[in-house]
Amino acid sequence: MKAIYSSAILALLVVAGVSTLSAQSPPHGGYQNAIYSSSGQQYGFWITRVRINHGASTLLDNASGFTAAPYNTFYSGVTPANLVPGTSHQMIVNFATGSWSMGASAWIDYDNNGDFLGGNERVGWMSAMVAQPGPGTFNFTPITGVGGLRRLRVRVAYNAVPNHPTTNLSFGECEDYLINLGFAIATDSNLPTGAQGTAYTTDIVASNGTAPYNWQGNPTYIMSGSLPPGLSASVVGSPARLRISGTPTTPSGGSPYTFSVRVIDSAASPETVNKTFFITVVPPPAAMPFMDTFSASVGWQLQGPWAIAPAQAFTRSSPAQSEPGTDYTPGTTDNRILG
Repeated sequence: MKAIYSSAILALLVVAGVSTLSAQSPPHGGYQNAIYSSSGQQYGFWITRVRINHGASTLLDNASGFTAAPYNTFYSGVTPANLVPGTSHQMIVNFATGSWSMGASAWIDYDNNGDFLGGNERVGWMSAMVAQPGPGTFNFTPITGVGGLRRLRVRVAYNAVPNHPTTNLSFGECEDYLINLGFAIATDSNLPTGAQGTAYTTDIVASNGTAPYNWQGNPTYIMSGSLPPGLSASVVGSPARLRISGTPTTPSGGSPYTFSVRVIDSAASPETVNKTFFITVVPPPAAMPFMDTFSASVGWQLQGPWAIAPAQAFTRSSPAQSEPGTDYTPGTTDNRILG
């Protein structure tokens, strides 16, 4: 569901010239449930077992029963499946006993933004429906270049192969799991926006490797590019993370400051990960009260599906809902809002 607010209301969210709009941190939270209009319990329209195989190895095997509304369960306690990027895996889905046809699809939130809507995030699906109890099987290949924990969604439906991770279907069930795509720098490339003259601190975190983690490039820890003037990098904590801190002195202008870092884990065969980061530094905070018509960029930091764009009308019948296609902010004609 897309939320649309007037620019005058959203401007009140500005704090020190920078705003962050985000859900709970993926992959553990912030996801919309798959929607089903009716319970399929009496007909057996649910998942009884999910398995992932890689060659002769079983990476995930979870047996489950019927889930009540909203028919979408996150099995956060199941050990994440250690997938092997760039190689084929087999998904096996069993259904409850019945006499109907069922279909299944799977998604991985590769960009870790709290949804499964990226162009490559529907990773596999059954080529045709099968009769209960199945199994339904299909192969998928996790992409390379992405590491760390990610959320996997397995969705089934009566008489259909689901092609969307959340939209309304008549009968079915959905199960979410964690998967591990290997040692990675888990922090998003777009670091929080800084404000000129205001103290700044953020950490770059590695995960899913063998600790301790060894950040390279001492004493600056920056392999290429440059931090904003006034900021520096240091190693803190255990397992070690890279802290960017200081007080930025110079706005970034038309493009963000860009730099790359490198970290090596302590496995018997050490793994090396490089990643590029971006920091935007905006001018000093505006005086309050503050008004933004969203006609020009002033440095909002947006996460997940939030965007500044022309208003779009939206309606749905169940539940009844409508939102306008016009920005009613006085004195503006560009129709742009934050939504």
